Amino acid sequence: MRLQVVEADDTRIIPGTLLSVDEMAAIPFPTKKEFDETAFDPRLLYEFPIITARGCPYRCVFCKDGFGLRQSTVRYYPVDYVVDYLECIQKTWGFRRIQVLDDIFLSSVSRMEEMAAKLEERKLTFKFNCMVHAMFMIGNIGETVDSIKQTIQFAHRLPVDRAWFSFAAPYPGTPFYDMVSEYGEILEPDFAKWNQRTLVYKPKDVSIADMHRLMRWAQAVRISKKIRHTAIGAWEAPLRKALSGLSAPVRGDDFVKEES
Repeated sequence: MRLQVVEADDTRIIPGTLLSVDEMAAIPFPTKKEFDETAFDPRLLYEFPIITARGCPYRCVFCKDGFGLRQSTVRYYPVDYVVDYLECIQKTWGFRRIQVLDDIFLSSVSRMEEMAAKLEERKLTFKFNCMVHAMFMIGNIGETVDSIKQTIQFAHRLPVDRAWFSFAAPYPGTPFYDMVSEYGEILEPDFAKWNQRTLVYKPKDVSIADMHRLMRWAQAVRISKKIRHTAIGAWEAPLRKALSGLSAPVRGDDFVKEES
């Protein structure tokens, strides 16, 4: 993002414009010397963090990042740029584990296939942590006790490594915030106290006690997923495939209600 500081009535205003793909591709890779001159020490990391795309292809009404300046504009770094960067990371620091910080790393199948093929051509091997674990909100627009229960049950059945639950929050600047008076009420007016674990909003058809009770159940599901992933980890998918003949596989259409 390009930033320009403007002085106006003793107030520092920093407007910005989104970088184009060409401008993103012109960003030089960080060097070892540059890192040595900062407090960031890659040698202390388990995984090297990178960004391969900016923005998100969706405009969810609850997401503060989908509106305003970003406006969900998706811009992908060119595949060759990403592969060159990964090669630089491995040759400079020896990393073989990468943490991808993209909003949605797997949003383009063709891009992933191209990237995998070029990594294979260069004989570059990495393990990627791209957070594709499932994330759920408790108490979204129009929620009821029953719909929240269905969400938790769905999360429990879903064959993902981990599940994360947070209370829904109507951040200012989002359509969700403008819907508050119709669908519920804000419980905590101080935005400085807002976080993913604090109940700051509740739907009109769900009590505060029920919101906390359902979140405790959701956290039990989260912990059980974490324990299973820690105990089984990378063996879970092969084991599930091997045992597929003994039990019916989980299908996405099992959880989709038919619309009238």
